[in-house]
Amino acid sequence: MNNLPSSTEDIFVREMIVHGNKERAIRAAFPRMVPEFIPAAIEYMMENPEIRHRIDAGILYFYKGLVSGTLKAEMEPVSLSEKRELLHKIILRRRRHPAYVRTEEGLRMVMVNATSEEVNDAVRMERELRYQQMNSQQE
Repeated sequence: MNNLPSSTEDIFVREMIVHGNKERAIRAAFPRMVPEFIPAAIEYMMENPEIRHRIDAGILYFYKGLVSGTLKAEMEPVSLSEKRELLHKIILRRRRHPAYVRTEEGLRMVMVNATSEEVNDAVRMERELRYQQMNSQQE
């Protein structure tokens, strides 16, 4: 849940805004991705609410001249519930992420399950978000 997008996220978002093709966007973002893992890599990117919001805002901005006055080209903030949903996927080990492996052809990228450390971090972050959500409802 960091606030700075990675270069792969930037590439994916840009390609989605310009071309709208998820497979093309994943291939641009992860050029060393093993083809069998491309659907999982697409899911990895599209599960992230921040990426979805950036794509939506970028498309609206890209086409703002065609539909002026009808749409706002601002990125909607990611809600606490969206953040918690993503963390739950990590905690339940339903969210895989890209990792490099060495093959005969050289470094290639595959999708792997979260490590115990990543799951523990997600549990901690989910607790913090739950606490924030409880405090915001009490106010």
